[in-house]
Amino acid sequence: RGDTMAEVRRRLGRPGFSAEFPARRERVLSWKYRADGGRLEHFNAHFDDGDRLTGVSRTPDPESINAQ
Repeated sequence: RGDTMAEVRRRLGRPGFSAEFPARRERVLSWKYRADGGRLEHFNAHFDDGDRLTGVSRTPDPESINAQ
């Protein structure tokens, strides 16, 4: 199993956003960062209902997309 939520937060700091998905028994914490080329993206850490890391993803920052 993956790292605990506490371990990930200790490494990455306080997330900028958190979302719960009860139907999927999942919680996602997100951190905004500047990617290659200067665009803003979110690094997302996905956790199961036992607070264990199940995967990661990256998504474009919606505010940056809408500002274009």
